[in-house]
Amino acid sequence: MKINKTKTRDSKGNQIILVKKDSKLDGFITDPAELAYVNERLVGGKNVALLNRLDHVLIFRNLDKTEILLSTRLENARKAGFELHPILIDHDVESITVINGGVDQEECVAFAEGLALTNYQFLKYLSGDPSRKHSLNEISLHDEGLSTDHVKKLENLVNAVYQTRDLVNEPLSFLNALQLSAEIEKMGLDAGFSTEVFNKKKIESVRAVVFGILKEYWHSGISYLLYSEFEKCVKAKGYKWGETSWQLEDNDAINKFVMSIGGEVYKKFRIYERGVT
Repeated sequence: MKINKTKTRDSKGNQIILVKKDSKLDGFITDPAELAYVNERLVGGKNVALLNRLDHVLIFRNLDKTEILLSTRLENARKAGFELHPILIDHDVESITVINGGVDQEECVAFAEGLALTNYQFLKYLSGDPSRKHSLNEISLHDEGLSTDHVKKLENLVNAVYQTRDLVNEPLSFLNALQLSAEIEKMGLDAGFSTEVFNKKKIESVRAVVFGILKEYWHSGISYLLYSEFEKCVKAKGYKWGETSWQLEDNDAINKFVMSIGGEVYKKFRIYERGVT
């Protein structure tokens, strides 16, 4: 998905104008009949007014919710982008310009975000009907107060979500540890940074994820025997050290045991909680 900023408005291009109920529309429509139709729909409680001009579409979307929190309005703007997406696909729209016609700048960006994320598809293994592929491939933003940094951040966010969804949608038979490493390396090259994947010879440590002993064998010394065998296997494979996974600070029994076999605290995790008012 290509996302960019435009300073000009193509009168023959597909457009979505984000407005409020009191927005002046005569700068976007010159035909009196069309202007009356759009005003009637938006003032009458309809959030969407569409003008199909055969070679392009002109869509007005009302985002008049100024009385609620900004965070809620931004989420509503994303949902509005989601809701308009089927209309664009139904009209085979390949590129669209989102124009700020009187809404907050953040709402304009959030709308484009919702529209772009809705356009995602995973078609790698699709066979058959090519019409299932969405036509939309470019979103331009027309907003005088919008900076290039705003647009770049939005494009990065959308691309990151697309890449993550691609990995999640891959079958387990494809996305093993080696393939995941290759995918991360490719993302690094695309983003302009280098990555180093540790192979078996470079990995120095292992982690004991689960360690448990039946109650009737507590204090029998079997825990020392298990860890002794674990250490032998680890060293035989060339690893230099291992960790015993997460342990609660107040678990005195397991903490004393680990310290008695030479363990040491090298990392602490903290969970903080605060009330939301």
